[in-house]
Amino acid sequence: MVFDPSPSECPICGTQNKFTFLQDFSREERTFSLYECNVCAFQFWQPFQSPGATWYETRGNNKIQEILKPTITREYHKRILDLAQKDWKGKKILDVGCGTGEFLAELQKKGCEVWGIDFDPIAIRVGRKHFLLKNLYAMPINKFFEATPLPIFDCITCFEVIEHVDNPKQLLLNLVAHIKPAGKIFLSTPSRERMGAHLNGWDYPPNHLSRWNEKAIMNVCKLSGLKVLSITYIEQFRILLESMNAKFHTGLVRRGANSSQGSPSLNSRRIKTRILYVLGTIKVYILGGIPAFCLWIYGMRRGKKNGGMFIELALE
Repeated sequence: MVFDPSPSECPICGTQNKFTFLQDFSREERTFSLYECNVCAFQFWQPFQSPGATWYETRGNNKIQEILKPTITREYHKRILDLAQKDWKGKKILDVGCGTGEFLAELQKKGCEVWGIDFDPIAIRVGRKHFLLKNLYAMPINKFFEATPLPIFDCITCFEVIEHVDNPKQLLLNLVAHIKPAGKIFLSTPSRERMGAHLNGWDYPPNHLSRWNEKAIMNVCKLSGLKVLSITYIEQFRILLESMNAKFHTGLVRRGANSSQGSPSLNSRRIKTRILYVLGTIKVYILGGIPAFCLWIYGMRRGKKNGGMFIELALE
């Protein structure tokens, strides 16, 4: 059964009526159907439409991070920070989908001039509160590029964003318009070819609107005036661990952070939230650690494309 019919043309390559239906999905009384373009290999959910900032505000972990100062945990951030040595001083960096800003704060410490955009106003508020970052904007990404006076950047990062937007090609065209001729663009997105992909609830709509593999990324980049310099797979164990624990997710830490809003002091809120966070982390590793480790070893030996794709781009 097909919940939602395919569009008349592909959102990426424009080819008409050449789609393969893959699966249906329903959530919150909404229905979606997954299609793949037979020409450019782009997979997308129909209806292909972002739910808007309000939907993300109510489902993120930013309430927790308002209490506990965010720290760098993602491998794609660590990779860029390894590149940002002394010769990055004075470089202009834009992070699209900057979240709570901990990555930009580290770049600023290295002497970079930093800008950030995220459509979640709570995340931007957290970034301003904890890191005192100035050039942070809470607005839709397309409006940011249309309405905000911006410099031309030496480097643009766009991590875990392309799967959320309903016009990926336009996103890349905006990046191309704001990067220096010799500049670099770095993307990341989950690999749709990873093991246990169906277990990750975050990889379904209305959260994620599209799914990507190397072929689809190569095609959308070529159509946007970009060349792919490299694609590597990162966070393979982490995402397998998330898959194994998907069925045991309770949201206890988030609920605890919300309930602590009425606590008499900031210190008591922090202590309560940190205890719940530690207990949640222990639960994750106890329940999912062993099976995730076994799958990780198996995937490494079999050459599985697990985790996320870390993609380095330059102008054609």
